[in-house]
Amino acid sequence: MKIYRNNTLVADVILKDNSYISDEIMGACLLSISFDILQPVDFEINDYTDFEGERYKIRHAESVKKDQTFSGYTYTITFYGSQYELQNTVFFLHGKPERLKHGATFRGTAAKILELIVANMNRNDSGWKVGNCIETAEETFDFTDMSCGNALDAVVKQFDTEYYINGKIISIGRQAYPAHEMTFGYGKGRGFRELEVMATEDQPPLTVLYPYGSDRNLNPEYGSDYLLLPGGQLSLEKMWLNMDVLSVQNSLTIFILKEYLK
Repeated sequence: MKIYRNNTLVADVILKDNSYISDEIMGACLLSISFDILQPVDFEINDYTDFEGERYKIRHAESVKKDQTFSGYTYTITFYGSQYELQNTVFFLHGKPERLKHGATFRGTAAKILELIVANMNRNDSGWKVGNCIETAEETFDFTDMSCGNALDAVVKQFDTEYYINGKIISIGRQAYPAHEMTFGYGKGRGFRELEVMATEDQPPLTVLYPYGSDRNLNPEYGSDYLLLPGGQLSLEKMWLNMDVLSVQNSLTIFILKEYLK
């Protein structure tokens, strides 16, 4: 298996038998690999590998485990599927940061909201596309302070359906799987000897803040519906995240966009 960084080959490894993939419906989408190598490699966040048409990335430094052996090094690395990218981008109705009163309320069908989610994903990335989508009536949603992943969760919950992602193609609706005659259970003669329950929630690191504050006592000349940072800044990127800046406006309510800056 080949591991890349910015289209440059970082390592080409032979996987051990304990490597596996976990792909759940609206749940974990992980690729865990284990391999031996003679010389150490400094793997980094956003290093990636492609497997069966899906791109998997390293999202956390803690996802890389290295053990030294007599003959070299053994690595165990967890890669994350593209659906985790949905948690990295804030959902805005017009595709850019905005602080308008009631500006996050939207009435539309599942198909229309899916188009907005894809448009937002393409703000910070490229290649995201709309896939299949069920037909629905229009419903009213409040997308205040949501990521694209949160918005997608809200839509499928409202319409009692599911979503699935292939590569960068997002679809809304229940995905059909071929039927088979195998049935497994936990207990004597049922196939499973051990079950382990693991949390699938993923928390990417904080790199961008979209802050805003009170909407009271602001005159029309202020130029915004909400209190902003000095100079009217709408966001703070990684290099500016410090308490000295944030303490200037002690009434700010902080909404966090967790995003990997390229």
